[in-house]
Amino acid sequence: MRAKDLCARAGISYRQLDMWTRTGLVAARQDFRGPGNPRHYDVTEARVVIDAGALVRAGMNPNAALALARTLTAHGHARLGPYTVRLEKET
Repeated sequence: MRAKDLCARAGISYRQLDMWTRTGLVAARQDFRGPGNPRHYDVTEARVVIDAGALVRAGMNPNAALALARTLTAHGHARLGPYTVRLEKET
């Protein structure tokens, strides 16, 4: 998925996605290096970013949201303090 499309789907700014990518929190494939060449994200990374975007819109810190979304994607559940958070299956 292209970065622009992922930002629109996740409801986050390109700046947020760029920061996560540059700091290594999100992995992107870039066929050619340098400005003007689009980044692409695989399905798993896109799912993490989309879930993190929803958590950010709900008021969570962006980096914490990304960490939680990554755990949820990998395991289907995560501990958040005394709570267990689980992903719902999409129908």
